Amino acid sequence: MTESERDLNPKDTSNSSKCGSSEAGEKNSKPHTIKKSRNHAIDFAKGALVLLMVLYHWLNYFVGIEGFVYRYIRFITPSFVFLAGFLATYLMSLPQKSKSSNPGKRLILRGSKLLLVFTALNIIVMLIAPNDSYGRSRTLSSFLNNIGSIYTTGSSSIAAFWVLVPISYTLIIAGAFTNFQDRLRISLTIPTGILFIAAIVTSILGYKIPMVELLSLGLLGLIVGTALANRIQNLSSWWWFLMIAYPIHIVAITNFGAIYALQLIATCVNLWLLYLIAIKLRPTSSICRMMSLLGQYTLLGYVSQIALLQIIHLAFKKVNLGSIEIYVALFAGLASTIIVIKLTDILRHYSKAADKIYRLVFT
Repeated sequence: MTESERDLNPKDTSNSSKCGSSEAGEKNSKPHTIKKSRNHAIDFAKGALVLLMVLYHWLNYFVGIEGFVYRYIRFITPSFVFLAGFLATYLMSLPQKSKSSNPGKRLILRGSKLLLVFTALNIIVMLIAPNDSYGRSRTLSSFLNNIGSIYTTGSSSIAAFWVLVPISYTLIIAGAFTNFQDRLRISLTIPTGILFIAAIVTSILGYKIPMVELLSLGLLGLIVGTALANRIQNLSSWWWFLMIAYPIHIVAITNFGAIYALQLIATCVNLWLLYLIAIKLRPTSSICRMMSLLGQYTLLGYVSQIALLQIIHLAFKKVNLGSIEIYVALFAGLASTIIVIKLTDILRHYSKAADKIYRLVFT
């Protein structure tokens, strides 16, 4: 998410000649914070996911999820969980000059805060709008009655912003295993690998448990993040493998649907593709700078675009725009999400108070 990279790796000074270079973000450095170098190719991929998530929820609200196209973008939600795990271990595995910080503790606190944010957001939503955009009841009592499934299996659809739960658990697990590793000198890959295999086996046996499926993607991100530390640039030399794997996975999804195993593959190859696109772009290009900015505000982008699309959906129940309505809604959702993030960035730039509030809630 936005500031976690700097929190976990305060001494990161890696550079790249493309969109991954630190130059892309230097012009936007904030007077109230010390802007450390970032991998802007990763920020680009995260920013693209924010916009793709708008498309994903737009289909939910205005088109429907039964369409054939929907299966090809099912990787979007798992990608956020995968990236949470990836960034946690990737950044911790990079060389650090200072060992004074406790990244494991920071990850646990970060995950715990996300759980609190998730709970607070749902309480606010249920108090303000006890019925969702489909007319389904969504009250505080129904939330409490389903609290077990919401925080464990994820089988209840009563909660909004639910993807924050497996993301928070991924961070907590990463933090706990980091502390465990420091004390017993055991590689993080071993325990996460065991849990990942267990999640795969559970899915194969036919137990469709949303929490298990998404959490396993987070654990896969932990493993990949450790493996790619100091070697992520090597992904560009394997572009030919991606060019073979990508059409194969499209054919497989077309024939078998978005089953769990294919969602796992789709998550990896699509994130890989976004990363390769990013490193080929000029860091000063408008698209690179915009995507990198969005990628620094993924949590805000995720939360705000759901709220904005719900408002747009409710508004269009009173205003009939005919056949162009769904396209206007998509444009409005994309534009309003970008505007919210841009305004937030500007406010943080000029106001210490705004920056502190943002950090309190989102970092």
